Amino acid sequence: MKTRKQDIHQFIASLKDAKVTYDPELDKYENISLFPEKVRKAKEHLAKIGMPKEYYEQLKKSKS
Repeated sequence: MKTRKQDIHQFIASLKDAKVTYDPELDKYENISLFPEKVRKAKEHLAKIGMPKEYYEQLKKSKS
Protein backbone atom coordinates (compact mmCIF):
# COMPACT_ATOMS: atom_id res chain seq x y z
CA MET A 1 0.00 0.00 0.00
CA LYS A 2 1.31 3.43 -0.93
CA THR A 3 1.77 6.08 1.67
CA ARG A 4 0.81 9.71 1.24
CA LYS A 5 4.50 10.62 1.15
CA GLN A 6 5.10 8.28 -1.78
CA ASP A 7 2.13 9.77 -3.62
CA ILE A 8 3.49 13.29 -3.09
CA HIS A 9 6.94 12.32 -4.36
CA GLN A 10 5.42 10.64 -7.40
CA PHE A 11 3.31 13.72 -8.12
CA ILE A 12 6.30 16.06 -7.84
CA ALA A 13 8.33 13.79 -10.12
CA SER A 14 5.55 13.90 -12.71
CA LEU A 15 5.65 17.71 -12.70
CA LYS A 16 9.25 17.88 -13.89
CA ASP A 17 8.24 17.40 -17.52
CA ALA A 18 5.00 19.38 -17.29
CA LYS A 19 4.48 22.32 -19.62
CA VAL A 20 2.25 25.18 -18.57
CA THR A 21 0.52 27.56 -20.93
CA TYR A 22 -1.12 30.83 -19.98
CA ASP A 23 -4.18 32.22 -21.73
CA PRO A 24 -4.51 35.96 -21.04
CA GLU A 25 -8.13 35.87 -22.20
CA LEU A 26 -9.03 34.13 -18.92
CA ASP A 27 -8.08 37.27 -16.97
CA LYS A 28 -11.60 38.54 -17.56
CA TYR A 29 -12.75 36.11 -14.85
CA GLU A 30 -10.32 37.44 -12.24
CA ASN A 31 -12.88 39.45 -10.25
CA ILE A 32 -15.94 37.32 -11.02
CA SER A 33 -17.20 34.59 -8.72
CA LEU A 34 -17.86 31.61 -10.98
CA PHE A 35 -19.55 29.61 -8.22
CA PRO A 36 -21.34 32.14 -5.98
CA GLU A 37 -23.59 29.57 -4.30
CA LYS A 38 -20.65 27.37 -3.31
CA VAL A 39 -18.71 30.38 -2.03
CA ARG A 40 -21.70 31.45 0.08
CA LYS A 41 -22.08 27.98 1.58
CA ALA A 42 -18.36 27.77 2.33
CA LYS A 43 -18.38 31.15 4.07
CA GLU A 44 -21.39 30.12 6.17
CA HIS A 45 -19.68 26.87 7.12
CA LEU A 46 -16.47 28.64 8.15
CA ALA A 47 -18.45 31.18 10.17
CA LYS A 48 -20.13 28.36 12.12
CA ILE A 49 -17.26 25.93 12.52
CA GLY A 50 -14.12 27.99 11.99
CA MET A 51 -10.75 26.91 10.73
CA PRO A 52 -8.71 24.05 12.22
CA LYS A 53 -6.58 24.85 15.27
CA GLU A 54 -3.39 24.24 13.23
CA TYR A 55 -4.33 27.07 10.86
CA TYR A 56 -4.42 29.61 13.69
CA GLU A 57 -1.15 28.29 15.14
CA GLN A 58 0.56 28.64 11.77
CA LEU A 59 -0.86 32.13 11.34
CA LYS A 60 0.47 33.13 14.77
CA LYS A 61 3.94 31.77 13.91
CA SER A 62 4.07 33.62 10.59
CA LYS A 63 3.21 36.93 12.29
CA SER A 64 6.00 36.49 14.87
